[in-house]
Amino acid sequence: MAFDLEEQEQLDRIKAFWAKWGNKITALMFVGLIAVSAWKFYEYRQTSKQAKAVQAFEAYERAAQAKAAGTPAMLAELQQKFPESRLSAQASFIGATIAIEAQDWAQALTQLQWIVTHGTSENKGIAGLEIADIQAQTGKLDDALKTLDTPPAPQFTAVYLSKKADLYMMHKQPEKAHEAMQAALKWLNEQPSKDDAVINMLQRKMELFQP
Repeated sequence: MAFDLEEQEQLDRIKAFWAKWGNKITALMFVGLIAVSAWKFYEYRQTSKQAKAVQAFEAYERAAQAKAAGTPAMLAELQQKFPESRLSAQASFIGATIAIEAQDWAQALTQLQWIVTHGTSENKGIAGLEIADIQAQTGKLDDALKTLDTPPAPQFTAVYLSKKADLYMMHKQPEKAHEAMQAALKWLNEQPSKDDAVINMLQRKMELFQP
């Protein structure tokens, strides 16, 4: 097939471009295909892994309800194999509750601390409140207050301050309890979207903390 001068020039430019970049483009396309395949395999593994996490959690939950002897080992295995799963955090809360009922404070703190290390911000916030409760109950008020100094996420600021107020009142320190409640209300009132019901509730609560 004969080409006119313009077509020949265009063809020569394409050939020159491909001679310079063809190998790199092919390599990038190959890498892209590998990446897509790897991502699909990752999605499959995640789905498969989540299914295994569900099975392990359900087995642990049944064992915990039956108060079976092997539940601590099952929980440890769940935490080790699926640390990123929310189910592991949920199982850890169950383990902490069992330990609290048995007044095994060290075991309860171990499970709650695992949640603080591996859980979502919401789970960390709840675990922090429970840790502070245990520390206060076991005579470690300073440790409890320190735990409540740093909420894991901003949305826990007011509830952590309110908990600090409770602890101060339990230890007959109404002035500090009042200060903590004032700080909680100040934080709530500074938020763009205010929850008037919560603010009113805390205001009524603060009246009980008058020094």
